[in-house]
Amino acid sequence: MSELRSWTAEWADFEHRHSGFAIAEPIYNLPKEAIHVLAGSWGSRAAVLDATRARSEREFADLCNRHKVVGVWHGRMVRYDYLLSDQPPIGAGQVPPGYESHVRALAAAADRLAATRYRLRGVAGWLLTEPKFLQELAAVRQKWEALPSSGRPPFPLTRAYRVESPPPGAAPADATTASYATAFHDLMDRWA
Repeated sequence: MSELRSWTAEWADFEHRHSGFAIAEPIYNLPKEAIHVLAGSWGSRAAVLDATRARSEREFADLCNRHKVVGVWHGRMVRYDYLLSDQPPIGAGQVPPGYESHVRALAAAADRLAATRYRLRGVAGWLLTEPKFLQELAAVRQKWEALPSSGRPPFPLTRAYRVESPPPGAAPADATTASYATAFHDLMDRWA
């Protein structure tokens, strides 16, 4: 809970200092290299980001990196581990004497993990260019937006847990909620 409170306080402070930064859509942080390029003028091309916006983007990236998130939506953290930067491997100087073999094993595992993460990032990129996926995603989004704001599942969306029997006091979902839940789970099943 302390991480959540820390995010909430830091996000409120950021939002206060950079009013207008957040909009209704999810906002993802930019890599520092991209901010540098967008804030610079190259040849006859003017800077895309002015100095104020570039500073806001850098501070937003720092905030997201501190909390290991990729962005924000309606003040909530957006987590997607495959878009986070790979962590540097543990160095030999960071372990007690006699554990050097562990460092080598961790480095080998980190290399295999980095290759897997690279491929999974590619899948996310492919989905963002796949017309059928985008069409189905838009249909699910419409169903989500049709829900009353108090009944919308928070972002990032996850699968609902299926239970053998409903908890005491539970009521069946209304038709709009059931339609959304079915469409969402079908999308998740179809596109993994």
